[in-house]
Amino acid sequence: MLVNFTVENWRSFRDEASLSMIASREQQHGQRLARIPRYRVRILPVAAIYGGNASGKTNVVEALAFAQDMVLSRSKTDGPVAVEPFLLDAESSRRPTRFRFEMLIGETMYEYGFATTHDTVVEERLVEIGPGRERIVFDRTDGGLDLDSRLDGADRLRFAFEGTDANQLYVANAVSQKIELFWPLRDWFRSLHLLGPRGRSGPCPGCMSGPAHAFEGVNAALAELDTGIVKLASQPVQPDTIGVPAPIQRALEQRLGEGDSEFLLPPGDRSVVMAAGTATGVVYYKQVAHHATAAGRDAVLDLDRESDGSRRLIDLLPCLLAASRPESSGVFVIDEIDRSLHTLLLRGLLERYLDSRSAKTRSQLVFTTHDVLLMDQSLLRRDEMWVTERASDGSSALLALSEYKGIRHDKDVRKSYLQGRLGGVPRLLLSAPLPAPVAG
Repeated sequence: MLVNFTVENWRSFRDEASLSMIASREQQHGQRLARIPRYRVRILPVAAIYGGNASGKTNVVEALAFAQDMVLSRSKTDGPVAVEPFLLDAESSRRPTRFRFEMLIGETMYEYGFATTHDTVVEERLVEIGPGRERIVFDRTDGGLDLDSRLDGADRLRFAFEGTDANQLYVANAVSQKIELFWPLRDWFRSLHLLGPRGRSGPCPGCMSGPAHAFEGVNAALAELDTGIVKLASQPVQPDTIGVPAPIQRALEQRLGEGDSEFLLPPGDRSVVMAAGTATGVVYYKQVAHHATAAGRDAVLDLDRESDGSRRLIDLLPCLLAASRPESSGVFVIDEIDRSLHTLLLRGLLERYLDSRSAKTRSQLVFTTHDVLLMDQSLLRRDEMWVTERASDGSSALLALSEYKGIRHDKDVRKSYLQGRLGGVPRLLLSAPLPAPVAG
């Protein structure tokens, strides 16, 4: 679980900004909060981030994506780190960018963070947080490494550090050298699932492995959501007909052994395609949608014949279904969750997810949205609603509604938000009607 995420000097976030998932003392919707007895805290299952256009919402998601990529990257590179500091003042553009995570792995909390410039990782630190104490596992500063003296295999850990490039994370290099100490941290970052407004979360696990397999979870949900789609299925397809270039086909033939598979998004095709390795070579399948006809037979349509809303729903459902599983411990982050979806449909999906949460569940959903009809205290707690606000100097801030004074549990926060009392709304500077188009 994500306990807290802090970023500083990243894109529009010049100053330190934190997204805390620790619940406040508010009692509303308390039954769905994850309880961590060892630390005597409650952790939120959801965070909704609001804000005007260009206020910084997506920059929060991109910060998570950048940090995840740094941790999971296995390869060394001679190129610069693709960090993006705040560029609207000269001092910030020269300072390091900082990322810090507090996370729950199993039933133990850890803090992991790093600071980097384009050239060098200047700091990196892993701390085990106990109920009344902290233990620094390692601390990388000034080109050196301090290790906990009680760690087993200290010589191997130091050897891995000696082989870590200046622009590479120590954790990433150590994992690539199969040092098991950091595998739980790696697995936590692997369980961080990020989905953009036009991204694909991919088919549900076990789907698209061939025509005999159905999209059970997604199909059951689609049947309840009035999309007109009877079921999703997979259909064999020739790679040449969907625009998979010959070099990619050859690479897949070399890479995929029997039983291996890989998902593709061919150019110009809006269906997910899977390349599956078999004993005789690579076979390709694509997603298709079945619709009922008046004659009682199914009409099979490619997904590019479906509406934007249906395709967006198909993209989101695997992510939302995975988040709702009782055994799930992943963090699911969706940018612009409301894109192309009716507000009542989206509210129903969120209600179903939140109804599945309890003191023992461990998955979380973080999303950005403009849908103010979701800004409702009968659905979300005040500490689950966040606002990004851009200042006149171009820097962004991130605040929870629980930090504002005078917002009672029975207050219509939607009205206050739209009136601009909570920030995070666009400032319209139009003083006159837009000019009429010129006839051509």
